[in-house]
Amino acid sequence: MFVELTDAGRLVSQGGSFGAVESVKATNDVNSPISGEINLTSYEDGWMIKIKPSSPSELESFLGPKEYTKFCEEEDATH
Repeated sequence: MFVELTDAGRLVSQGGSFGAVESVKATNDVNSPISGEINLTSYEDGWMIKIKPSSPSELESFLGPKEYTKFCEEEDATH
């Protein structure tokens, strides 16, 4: 597997790609959950990017822990 990430200092839009994950079978974009500036990248340390949000109101659309757990359970049941 190979991971390619956008450099720190770049701007990203909500839903826009900030990198790609390549495996033997496919290459898939990795999309940002929020708009902002990528201020750190450190895949080697166990995370992909840190973003300084430019539109904090976008965070309001995120699921809370209970909603996310329910979403995962429902997704798991369909597979």
